Amino acid sequence: MSMQSVLGVVGGVIGSFFGVPQLGFIAGSLVGGLLTEGEKTEGPRLDSLKVQVSTYGAGIPVLYGTERIGGNVVWSTDKLEFESTTDVGKGGGAEHTDYRYFVQMRIALCETPRDGSTVSLVQIFQDGKLKWDARSGLPISTALASEENLFAFFTLYQGHSDQLPDAIEEIYAGGAGSVPAYRGVVSIAMRAIECPGGRVPQFSFVLSTSSATVIEVNELADAPAGVTSYHGQYIKGGIWHTNNTDADTDGNGELEVYFSHSGAPMTLERTIPLLFCKVGFRTTFAPIPCPGTPNPTVIRTRTDANEMDTYIDIIDLNEGTQTAIFTYTKGTLDYPFLSSSYATAAHDPQTGKYVMVGGGTTDLQTKPAVINQDGTMTTCDVVTGTTVGPVGIYEDAVYVVTVAGGSLQMETRNATTGAVLAAPVVGPALGVSDVFAQAAIFCSSQGVFVSVPTTNGVASRFFRVTDSAWELIYTADILQHYTGASANFYSDGNMSVVGPSSADRKYEVVRPAVSISDVLVKDIISDQCERVGETRYDVSAIPDEDTIHGYKLQNPASARSNVDPLLTAFAIFVVDEDGLIKFKKYEDIASEATISYDELGQAEDGADPADAMPLSRTQEIDLPRSVSVSYINQDFDYQTATEAATRQVTEANEDLTIELPIATNSDHAARVAQTILFARWRQQNTRAMKVSRKFAFLSPGDGVTVEYPRGTSRLWRIMSLTDTGAVIEMTVEPGDAELFTQTAIGAAGYIRQGVDPLPAPTALEILDGPILQDSDNNAGLYAVMESRGTGWTGAELLMGDSVTSLEPVGTVSNESVIGSAETALGDFTRNVVDEVNLLTVNIGEGSLSNITRDVLLAGTSNVAAVGGNGRWEIIKFQRADSLGSGRYILSGLLRGLRGTGWAAGLHQVADRFILLGTAGTLRPNLDPGAIGQTKIYKARSKGRSAESAFTRSYANTAEGLKPFSPVDLRKSISSNNITLTWGRRSRLVDNVLSTGVIPLGESLERYDVVIYSDGTFTTIKRVLSVFSASAVYTSAEQIADFGSNQSTLYVRVYQLSDTIGRGHELQATV
Repeated sequence: MSMQSVLGVVGGVIGSFFGVPQLGFIAGSLVGGLLTEGEKTEGPRLDSLKVQVSTYGAGIPVLYGTERIGGNVVWSTDKLEFESTTDVGKGGGAEHTDYRYFVQMRIALCETPRDGSTVSLVQIFQDGKLKWDARSGLPISTALASEENLFAFFTLYQGHSDQLPDAIEEIYAGGAGSVPAYRGVVSIAMRAIECPGGRVPQFSFVLSTSSATVIEVNELADAPAGVTSYHGQYIKGGIWHTNNTDADTDGNGELEVYFSHSGAPMTLERTIPLLFCKVGFRTTFAPIPCPGTPNPTVIRTRTDANEMDTYIDIIDLNEGTQTAIFTYTKGTLDYPFLSSSYATAAHDPQTGKYVMVGGGTTDLQTKPAVINQDGTMTTCDVVTGTTVGPVGIYEDAVYVVTVAGGSLQMETRNATTGAVLAAPVVGPALGVSDVFAQAAIFCSSQGVFVSVPTTNGVASRFFRVTDSAWELIYTADILQHYTGASANFYSDGNMSVVGPSSADRKYEVVRPAVSISDVLVKDIISDQCERVGETRYDVSAIPDEDTIHGYKLQNPASARSNVDPLLTAFAIFVVDEDGLIKFKKYEDIASEATISYDELGQAEDGADPADAMPLSRTQEIDLPRSVSVSYINQDFDYQTATEAATRQVTEANEDLTIELPIATNSDHAARVAQTILFARWRQQNTRAMKVSRKFAFLSPGDGVTVEYPRGTSRLWRIMSLTDTGAVIEMTVEPGDAELFTQTAIGAAGYIRQGVDPLPAPTALEILDGPILQDSDNNAGLYAVMESRGTGWTGAELLMGDSVTSLEPVGTVSNESVIGSAETALGDFTRNVVDEVNLLTVNIGEGSLSNITRDVLLAGTSNVAAVGGNGRWEIIKFQRADSLGSGRYILSGLLRGLRGTGWAAGLHQVADRFILLGTAGTLRPNLDPGAIGQTKIYKARSKGRSAESAFTRSYANTAEGLKPFSPVDLRKSISSNNITLTWGRRSRLVDNVLSTGVIPLGESLERYDVVIYSDGTFTTIKRVLSVFSASAVYTSAEQIADFGSNQSTLYVRVYQLSDTIGRGHELQATV
């Protein structure tokens, strides 16, 4: 079956759509709403789900060249309704249901070419807006925008004789054999198309029968100057490049993470402090990319100081987290993954397993090691190839590229048992210039793809490997790769991403594009003649220079009617000559005979001699004042345009309009208009003549040289010719060939639509910290969003219990400022402005500013969160001194705001820095039942699909509900009874200014006072539960706990929350 899959055009659908209607599209019903009585509201809903299909009797267009076609819907489902129910308002109880509509359809576009060739899909328009463009020469950001893989997709069917029915249509229609295969018709199957407001979008498609595939190689990104690492990966439209800066001597290195999207400059995204690795193994265990994961990740081996316990970590570059997936002790297992320049790894998104090969002992260098989700390892059977290359894994199958007998081969292993799955698939020979050490593999639902670069990058090869063969996708000239790099490679069978290169660490996109060429006019005329069974034609007089961009025959018509617009557009005339239908050019007129003056005015026997060359003159008022040519402008998205030619001085008042249903440019249309105008005026004066049958060999269209008046010869063109049997009667017009060779310049300024470049992705930080305003007093958390580049207009936050149940919870139209700390902020406990510590931060594209001391003390500017979840400190800064390139030194700090003084001593290098405010910030309202439950978050940029956003998973601790630690613990003793008192603080501030009373913030004032045995605060002696800011530790209790009355107590005091229990402690020795 011949077809072309076109991914990533329109949509934004939740879930895949490949089966019966109820599969995919997770309906967002909230179980909690079903259990609670409350108001229920609904959004707009359609009464009818019917879709109007097919215009019966419409012709199947015949296409020559490149043209825009609307098509005819020949199959469609009804509108598929999916509802999404969300809680609204505070406190739950009310819910709102929205309805979304989708449709599946097939559109017949044009006739399948009679020669069996294929039709290329060049552009797709939705409701008049360009959505996809496959042409060559596009800016890389536009090309990538066209390639984003959304859930909605199109499949172009060529309609060849071996084409089978579409499986999805058969499922909807009732099973196998229930729908036709649509052979002989180029058609497009459209899946999961959303219908905004219930309206089915209008689509049109630019198709081409005269295109060729060209391989384009464009630079996608390059690592910043000074970054010497060669590790990176392409995922969801962006490059993530890592630089291992583990050059210190204490075993605690850092991983710099750089990011670039759609060809934008690469910027520092974050710095990740790497977990300890034994000195001497730091660079040996360099992190390497791990393709196949939903988020950008690298995999790293590290060992402890004694080189005993060794860990394999997964580092999430988006979240900055490090998770051990495998741990082993020296002596219990050979090292499965150690020092190899060419070690590779991959992740199976279907099973969650990881695979590694190329490191460790000699044995394990030839045995892929699979790490299971339970932390165990499966060692696969040894590969048979003599040289082991990259490894991949997908759907529980391990794929290893090896070399055997000088040829590439693909070996497969069962990821569960480690056993051989099938005999190696032998591929092409490894060329002498191929660099097998830099070969790379990528496995996905689209297939298994392998790249094999050459020494200098020239003629590098890209393959799709099936169960039985290596299929060469294309050959491309790429940059030379760095010898020791873990080469980045991504492919979806269409676009590939390779790199980084050795010279300047560039990443490149290898992309097959469509190059359009014009079609020969004589080929179109020949095809039309042959369609009606006419083989007696001659188009040899039409030059190869006569080409046309596109011509579409929309409805059935005679062959003569079909070629008429071409005859007009290219000044061609048709004659029946010598038993052939000959097509000739007006501009090629040449004299076929010379007629003297004495040979004019011939008459039949007995008739009076005729006038030598009588004149027939058309009145000027009957001639056109102007000629307008309406045509399809190839440079204006194939919309109709008009070019006109006007005679400036004339008494004529007729304006002639010519409609040419051909796709061409404005210069050609202007030339046609000008030619027609001059030709009509040239025909104002025609002449008739009668000559003897000596000239019977002449035909209409021929040129003749006539002597008239006597002594003056001129070239004339025969318009009509009649042979009466006695004389030849002709009507002629001036034979000015120059009229048909003139040039003209049409209107300029026509601009095609471009595919809007994808907006920048959105960086998302989850801030589970203290509430920043009283209205946020709930179990939620803050989701802070920032653009990762240009073209960003806002983002939508999605949240759910799993990736398949994500639902929108809010949008932002402006962004926050997110960065990272390059230095660790020192501890500070005094209740004054911290002029001791400095904090250096890198915020990328954002900016920071200075404020006055008064604003620092009383205003709301320059408030920031520094740290991470579980240790956020809220600070304010007075001064931000720029170091350039987004780096600032912050000083004049207010510390421990909003009860976060407990975190002042917990800072690290690479802490997250978030400028706080309403910009770019949402607070999803989570109920107390969600505390401790892990939820999935995504920040989807407006204009991007939800699939393009990275996931963040986080178990909410409801830090915002934790009471602040009490302050000012004091002790008094009376009769050996110890009374402890303290000051209460509140998470709320609303009442302070109006009444001077600090709000409680809880439903009931309660405290736990914990008495410890000593200053280590480990052994609890007693817990006193009280309902005011004081507690009495009686003499009897002291004797029972310690054996005697105490003069010194080691105490922690907690205020209690009804929702989460103890807040932050006040710890003191009194």
